[in-house]
Amino acid sequence: KHTLNVIMKEDDKLLDEVVVVGYGVQKRVNMTGSVASVKSEKMTTMPVANVSNALGGRVSGLVTQQATGEPGNDASTLYLRGNKNPLVLVDGIESEYNMINMEEVESVTLLKDASAVAPYGLKGANGVVLITTKRGGNTQGKISFNYNGEFGWQKPTNTPEFMSAAEGLRLKKQAYEMDGMKDEANAITDEILAAHEQGTDAYPNTNWVKNYMNTSTSQKHNIVLKGGNDLIKAYVALGYMKQGSMFSDDQYYRRYNVRANLDLKPTKTTTVSADLGLVYDRKRTNSSSAEAAMLNIYRAKATEADVYSNGLPAFQSSIGGSMYQTIYGGGEKRNENNYQNLSLSVNQELPFIKGLSVKGLFNMNRKDTYSKNWGHPYEYYVYDAANNKYNKSELQSDADLSQSTKVNAYYTVQGYLNYANSFGNHNISGLFVYERRWGGRKIDYSARRTQFDVSIPELDMGSKNNQYNSGTSSAEAQDGFVFRVNYDYAQKYLIELAGRYDRTYQYAPDRRAAFFPSVSLGWRISEEAFLKDIHIIDNL
Repeated sequence: KHTLNVIMKEDDKLLDEVVVVGYGVQKRVNMTGSVASVKSEKMTTMPVANVSNALGGRVSGLVTQQATGEPGNDASTLYLRGNKNPLVLVDGIESEYNMINMEEVESVTLLKDASAVAPYGLKGANGVVLITTKRGGNTQGKISFNYNGEFGWQKPTNTPEFMSAAEGLRLKKQAYEMDGMKDEANAITDEILAAHEQGTDAYPNTNWVKNYMNTSTSQKHNIVLKGGNDLIKAYVALGYMKQGSMFSDDQYYRRYNVRANLDLKPTKTTTVSADLGLVYDRKRTNSSSAEAAMLNIYRAKATEADVYSNGLPAFQSSIGGSMYQTIYGGGEKRNENNYQNLSLSVNQELPFIKGLSVKGLFNMNRKDTYSKNWGHPYEYYVYDAANNKYNKSELQSDADLSQSTKVNAYYTVQGYLNYANSFGNHNISGLFVYERRWGGRKIDYSARRTQFDVSIPELDMGSKNNQYNSGTSSAEAQDGFVFRVNYDYAQKYLIELAGRYDRTYQYAPDRRAAFFPSVSLGWRISEEAFLKDIHIIDNL
């Protein structure tokens, strides 16, 4: 009985929105390739530790798969249109993107089709993810200060509910009876079942999920300073994050982030930018991995003791060790990363040709990794009910220490030639880029010793007769020539030509180069034409 008149209006804000694309930015209205983007506001509210987990379910065409929840190892694998591990760039540079503080992220753009990824050549074959960090704004000389922090609890969900020792034995007794195994069935007496229900050292009733899948905590703290004027703009962010483990307070992941992006404009046509990114993280676990601990929790039997009534750790034959000592003893594993990223760029507009500018960029990207794995014998006990004794034994015959140091360093230079101008209804823009990236593994040393007379985790305390060491290094390089030309008539008919002449060290000398071209066409239709098409489809 009511008539609704629906009128569609063009969203000018959306059409004027600038989107980050390969080696530059474009207005969304002029784009012909398949590009999707998400703003930082949609990700910073997520209670996750890294960018890959925050992207899950946020962008069409992107699927994320998280294989583990282990602190410091819980990043997701990215699948862009079904392709695994797309190329990920931070401010145009290949970087360790999961180590970035999400507070620093301005936007994330996904380049999905051939025309959008063509400027990245061979490396862009599986798609490209562009992460842009925040920069300072013109606040008329004022500096804004912002702090945000969060504290949360992490608890396992949807865990299986296992039978108690007595419940399992009752079913076992019933199975014996159904199979005609009377002697085995009679051996499980009512007295034994009652003892297991009570839970004693001789007749345990252990809930392994309850004992080891505990609630842990996580916290984040961020301080951001931002400000600027016509001459200088700055963005500085300090971040701290800690993830606890449900197994033990001694197991954790910590990360410290520093980001400083500075833009200086000494003249009206010159912009100098300096970006600094520093990350230090540390992951500590016990001798067993989280995967092995979870496997043992599900394998251990409820009829086996965890810790005896006198506090001594018990041995579980179902897992071939002591769960308590695996989690709380037996050594430790420590992994540390020190990451440095430095970029310096100069952009100069050329006044003799309107819309023409040049840009040069240098980037240094370095990652230092240090690991130390220390394993030593630990004690466990087996209860002798007949003699009411706790017999001590040891697992692992000798201590073992291994250490490694790795240094990876990469350098990138980029030279840009940009042009953008309008002639009435004709709009044209283009860029030409030369890019070179080189570097590799400068240091990769590892050493190991066994047979420690004194339980001190230092290599020189181990036996010189049982020592092992190795070392290697590697180098690689890649360069390319990139171009892109965009033309549109009255923002209605669109054409884009793009490509890259790519060269890489990975192939034989006579097959190291290839050309990756693309052509993309598009056109915009009016609101009236769109509504007319919708009306025709509705009638059909």
